[in-house]
Amino acid sequence: MRPWAPGNYIRNTGGDVLRVLIGFNNGIYEQNDISTWIASNPKDILAANLGLAAEDVEGLPQETVFMTQPKA
Repeated sequence: MRPWAPGNYIRNTGGDVLRVLIGFNNGIYEQNDISTWIASNPKDILAANLGLAAEDVEGLPQETVFMTQPKA
């Protein structure tokens, strides 16, 4: 992932199933994992933009995570 790539998300604000069609304009697909994106951003920016406390940001992944176990 490019360190300057902007993060995006899609939010379903309705009660039905959300279906998304994504078109790529240059023919090159790049996978941008949310955990990689989180790990590549400064913690203070994550806290401010996600509305999280500093201690909550400390618990976010610091590397790419494919699957993880829930905390007990």
